[in-house]
Amino acid sequence: MRERLTAPALLLLLALLIPGACARAEVETADVLGEWVGEIQIMGQPLGFEVEFFETPQGLAGTMSIPTQGLRDGGLTEVSWDPPELGFTLPVPGAPARYEGTVEEGLISGEFNQSGYTGLFELRPYVAPVLDYPTEEVRIETDHGPVLAGTLSLPEDDGPHPAVLLITGSGAQDRDEDIYGFKPFFLLADHLTNQGYAVLRCDDRGFADSTGDISTATSADLALDYAAQLRYLEERAEVDPERVYLLGHSEGSIIAGMLAAEYDVAGVIMFAGQAVPGDELLLAQSAKTILAEGGTAEDVAWNQDFQRRAYDKIRNDGDLEPLYDELDAVLREQYASFTPAEQAAFGDVDTFVETQLAQQRTMLESPWTAYFIDYDPWTHLAAVDCPILAVFGELDVQVPPDLNIAALETGAAEHDLTVSIETIAGANHLFQTAESGGLSEYPLLEKDFAPGVLETITAWLDAQ
Repeated sequence: MRERLTAPALLLLLALLIPGACARAEVETADVLGEWVGEIQIMGQPLGFEVEFFETPQGLAGTMSIPTQGLRDGGLTEVSWDPPELGFTLPVPGAPARYEGTVEEGLISGEFNQSGYTGLFELRPYVAPVLDYPTEEVRIETDHGPVLAGTLSLPEDDGPHPAVLLITGSGAQDRDEDIYGFKPFFLLADHLTNQGYAVLRCDDRGFADSTGDISTATSADLALDYAAQLRYLEERAEVDPERVYLLGHSEGSIIAGMLAAEYDVAGVIMFAGQAVPGDELLLAQSAKTILAEGGTAEDVAWNQDFQRRAYDKIRNDGDLEPLYDELDAVLREQYASFTPAEQAAFGDVDTFVETQLAQQRTMLESPWTAYFIDYDPWTHLAAVDCPILAVFGELDVQVPPDLNIAALETGAAEHDLTVSIETIAGANHLFQTAESGGLSEYPLLEKDFAPGVLETITAWLDAQ
C-alpha cells in the first residue's frame, strides 16, 4: 500500500507589480509557464514529480503532483521568479518542502529542503507523446456509485476491433499505473492499440479523476468497477464484443478471474498474477522482499511470525494493540540504526514511529486486508472456461514465480483449464529489467518493459 499526501487547497502568492517592467516580466515568465516533469533525489533515490506554472491576476502560481504519493495538483505557495532564479514551496502540513533553483537551457535544477533534509531536484519541460491513433476521454457511471474516468484508445480504422481491458494492481492507481514515473499501462495501451486492439484503462475509484472511496474497497468491490468497464467496452460500436480480453496486473489478475468466471470474455492475461491464497502470497512476498533488500533469515522469521499473529487476530476480531506496541519498539530500534541523513529525512524518532504505525494500522485494519488474506484465486479460476496467459517476472519478489507457477500448473490440470505460462528473464514485478527484483530498485530502473514482454502478450493475443 502507498502513503498518501492530501493535496492542500490552492494558495496564491500576491506579487507586487513594478511599474514599467510589465513587458520584461511577460517575456521572462514565459520561460517557466507550462508543465514540467522531473525527479527529486532523496538519499540517492529519485522520486518523480510534476509541476505546472501558470499566470494569474496576482502573479505566477503553480501546482505540484507526486503520483506515487497520491498528491495531485497540490497548490504551491511562495512562488518567486527573479530570472534566472525560481523558487516555490509545497505546503505539506508540518513539513513544508522548499525548492530553490535556476532556469538554464530549458531545465530547472537546484536544491530542496524539507524538515532539515536537503536534496537535489531537476525539472524538464513535459513533452506529450505523439500518438498515431485516436483516444477518447471517458467517464463510466456505475450503478453502485463510483464514476470511473479513463482513456479509450482506438485503432485508426473503423473496426469492430478486438479489445483489452487493463486492470490495475493493489493500492490506488491511476490509469497509467504510474509507479516512480514508469507507466506500464500507458505503454501497454500504446503498443496494443498500434497492433489493432482497442484498449480501455481507468483511474481507480477515488483516485485521480475517478470518484468514490477506495479506502474501504475489497477486491470484490473493485471487481464491480471493472464489470462496469467491461460492459461499457462491449457496448462500444468500435469493439467486437466477442473478442474482449482482460489483462490484470498483480491483484488485477484475481479481479480478472472474478470477471471471467461470470462474464463471457475471449481470454485472460494474468500479468504477475497470483495463484495461491492471499495470506500465503503475502508471507512469501515479505520473505522475498526482506531478503532482496539485504535482510537476514532472522528478520524474515520475526516478520513472518508477526504477520501470522496479525492475520489470526484479524480473522477473529482480536485486539491488535499489543502487536502495535511490539512494532513500536522494533521501529525505535530501527531508527537508531539510521544514518544522520536518513534520520533527518524521516524526521525525529516519534514522527517516524507514528507515521509507520499509522500506515500499519491503515493496512491491517482495512476491509481489503481482511478479505484478501482469506481469498483463494481458485474460487473463481476454477470456473474460467476461456484461455489464460500467465506472464511472470523471473525476479518478482511480490508475486514469486516459483510458488505461483507451481500452483497454476496444479490447478490448471485439476480444473482442465487452457493455460499458457511464460517467464520473462531478468524482470521484476513491474516487468522492468532488474538486478535483484527488490522494491528499492523500482525508482532506479529504466522506465520501460524488459525485452520480450510486449511481444509475448501480442503473440498470444494474435493466436487466439
